[in-house]
Amino acid sequence: MSTDRDVVFEVDGTTTYGTLHIPPRRDGQRLLAALLLAGSGPTDRDGNVPRLGVTPQTIGLIATVLGEVGVMSLRFDKYFSGQTGGGTYAHDPSALDLDAYIRPPHPTRKEHHAGDSRIPP
Repeated sequence: MSTDRDVVFEVDGTTTYGTLHIPPRRDGQRLLAALLLAGSGPTDRDGNVPRLGVTPQTIGLIATVLGEVGVMSLRFDKYFSGQTGGGTYAHDPSALDLDAYIRPPHPTRKEHHAGDSRIPP
C-alpha cells in the first residue's frame, strides 16, 4: 500500500509544505521518482484551488497512479497556495518574480529524510 508523507523544506527563506507519495517496495529496492508541479494560479500541491471551490485532486490522483506503477513522487504548495502561503513574499507580493518560481527547491534525502528507511538512498 502506498503512503503519503508530509514534508517541509526551506526555499529562499520560505517554509514550503509538500507531500511525498511512496509506493510499496522491498527493502533495498530503488524507485523511480517524479516531481509533480502545480499549474498556473493559486493551485495547491493536490491540484486544487479551495478558495474558488475547485477541488479536482488532479495532482494527488496522478501521484496515486504513479505509485501504482512503482514511482515515488513529490508535490508541494507553491507560493500563495496551500500551507506554503506567501512566505517571505507575504508582505510584498510584487517582489515575487520569475526567478523565485524557477529556482529549484532542493529537498534531499540527506537533509530532509535521514533515517526514513522507506526512502531509498
